[in-house]
Amino acid sequence: MLFCALNLIYIPGTFMVNPSVSNIINDGLIPDFAGGFNGQLFFFLMANIGTTIAPWVLFFQQSAVIDKGMQEKDIPWG
Repeated sequence: MLFCALNLIYIPGTFMVNPSVSNIINDGLIPDFAGGFNGQLFFFLMANIGTTIAPWVLFFQQSAVIDKGMQEKDIPWG
C-alpha cells in the first residue's frame, strides 16, 4: 500500500511542472525512437513480450482446461 501511495506523487508532480497540453500529447502518447531500432530497443521489446507471454502461462491454461473438464466444443467459451 505504501508503494501505491508513493506512485500517486506523480499526479501532483505533473501539475507542479505545468507542461503544455501539446507536450503531454507529443511526449506522452506518441512514441519516439530517437536512437532508432537498435539492439537495446529490441532487447527491451523482447523482455516485455517474454514476461507477458511466458511458457508457464501456456501450461497453466492447459491445466485449467483439463481441470474444468472442458471438451473441444467448450474452448471458445473458456
